[in-house]
Amino acid sequence: KVTLPQGSRPTDGITTALMIDNYSGRGPHVYGTTMQKVPVTRGKTYKISVWAAAEGLASNSGALISVDAQWRIRPIRLSQGSYGWTQFQGEFTATGDYAYIRIIAEDRGKVYITGITLTEEYY
Repeated sequence: KVTLPQGSRPTDGITTALMIDNYSGRGPHVYGTTMQKVPVTRGKTYKISVWAAAEGLASNSGALISVDAQWRIRPIRLSQGSYGWTQFQGEFTATGDYAYIRIIAEDRGKVYITGITLTEEYY
């Protein structure tokens, strides 16, 4: 966890971010991860949003977010390269009673992630 100085925040209400500095290249069974289980309603569609910045992320999807227990539904995949705060969004339909919001780092680079939101979509 890093504290973000006043001039380097994606929005005024965000003061901290998770920093992941991954030195391992992409390969089978090589990753870092953290997860939080969140209650959802099975069959409902949800929008997930995150603010991210990167320094030298080696590949597209080198860092991503999955939302199911099996890590198969991946609505957010960060772009390769170096960039400042960028909002990434995705949608998914809940397949169970919980979303397993999992951040996965699968390739080299430094990534900052903050401001994750999950909202039910009403159509």
